[in-house]
Amino acid sequence: MKLLPRTLSLYLLRHFLFWCLSVAFGVCAIIFAADMIQLLSDDLTQPGVGTFDLMGLALLRLPQTFQQVLPFVILIAGLGTYHQLTRTSELVVARAAGVSVWQFLAPPLLAALAIGIFRITMLDPVATTLQSKFDLLHDEWFGNGDGNLVATAGSGVWLREQGLDGTAIVHANHVSLANRSLGGIVLLTFDPDDRFHERVDAQFGRIENGRWQLSGVERVVAGHAVERMDKLSVPTRISYSEILDRFAQTSVISFWALPRHISLLESTGFSARPHRLLWHRLLAMPLLYMALLVIAASFALRFHRKGDAALLAGAGAFTGFLLYFLSDLVYALGINSSIPLQLAAWAPAGVTALLGITMLLHFEDG
Repeated sequence: MKLLPRTLSLYLLRHFLFWCLSVAFGVCAIIFAADMIQLLSDDLTQPGVGTFDLMGLALLRLPQTFQQVLPFVILIAGLGTYHQLTRTSELVVARAAGVSVWQFLAPPLLAALAIGIFRITMLDPVATTLQSKFDLLHDEWFGNGDGNLVATAGSGVWLREQGLDGTAIVHANHVSLANRSLGGIVLLTFDPDDRFHERVDAQFGRIENGRWQLSGVERVVAGHAVERMDKLSVPTRISYSEILDRFAQTSVISFWALPRHISLLESTGFSARPHRLLWHRLLAMPLLYMALLVIAASFALRFHRKGDAALLAGAGAFTGFLLYFLSDLVYALGINSSIPLQLAAWAPAGVTALLGITMLLHFEDG
């Protein structure tokens, strides 16, 4: 297959990028307006938080939300690009000059590939960082935070609990999902003035009914000797489900940080399946964007010839929503281990690509 002349390639590329930017701007405006409405509603009971503060908060969440709808931006931009070029007969002239559908599809496909790579390598780290900042500010301004923190490190699991009577810091070497317990526990408590109060070392522990149930305990209170006991019960506001939910959260972990986070989770006993699935799903994004563009081209070229623009819009919208629904369904099956992880991550992109290529082969090449 011959390559397109440079001028025609740049012309097609410019049209596609223009549609991408136009649709992206419109989508971002809708997302920002929806977030502002929600935040203004929350602000009704939060004096001292100004409108400009809420605008900044909405902007912090915007990149993370925009990433979720970026596939629709590619689909709509592809529909608009090829429908416009076909309506103005520019592609008809190009085809009469011997240019095949695969040739004038190539420049936008390369652009979609570049957008996919940009999304996972640059936009995703920025979005996750801003999302973390959004969560902190939202909790601080609207009082949804409880001062608790759950995190992993190379040495194990760390938990911090902030209460009226001071701060408690808990470290565990590993977690057993089978019996919902933690091993190798060190619990440090501090008074409200951040002065050391006591240290508790335990071989094992679990959270039941709002209390740490520790066994194999050595306890040291400031100014006293070491005390050994078989069991000890310590009140806590952290639940085991909260710990699991915190480690299952993937929205604040960037593409570059995922491999290390997966390794840390598995070394401390947590399941890293959601994070592995997210890793593969991100890798499949460039293929998905290219596949959506092929789908868009097949719809735009096919239905314009029948003179039915409404059918074009309806078919494109239906395809987008159907893809979104099926992708989430397959992703949920992957999370639940109902289907293999790699299949759940790559199937939506692969099936979409095969469907688009099949449609173009049928409509354009007989």
